[in-house]
Amino acid sequence: MNSKQLGLYLKKRREFLKLTQGDLSTKMGFKTCQFISNIERGVADVPAPRIADYAQALELDPRELSRMTADTVKNKMMNKANMRLSGEDVLGKDDPFLMQFISAWNSASDEDKNNVKIIVSKFLNIK
Repeated sequence: MNSKQLGLYLKKRREFLKLTQGDLSTKMGFKTCQFISNIERGVADVPAPRIADYAQALELDPRELSRMTADTVKNKMMNKANMRLSGEDVLGKDDPFLMQFISAWNSASDEDKNNVKIIVSKFLNIK
């Protein structure tokens, strides 16, 4: 599930409960409904500290909303990482080292990629 899909799900749930974005904003303690709009459009994620409140306001299981939110954040991070590794990330185009690394990565064998992953995980102490 991505942020737009989760946002659409939350919007449909809000509409099912016959709540406006303003109603939900008030329940959540927000001054305006802009943040609710951003979440429903997939522009923003439900902040982790507010998941339980959001779930309660929409009569959802907080564990399920937490899982869905975590999945969308994980997918977003994976997509960004994949864009960087494929050279599609415009920000990395100014860094010659990064561009050379991406080029080498794209042409590397699976065995070489795995070896790099092992070295980096040891260097960064990632289990």
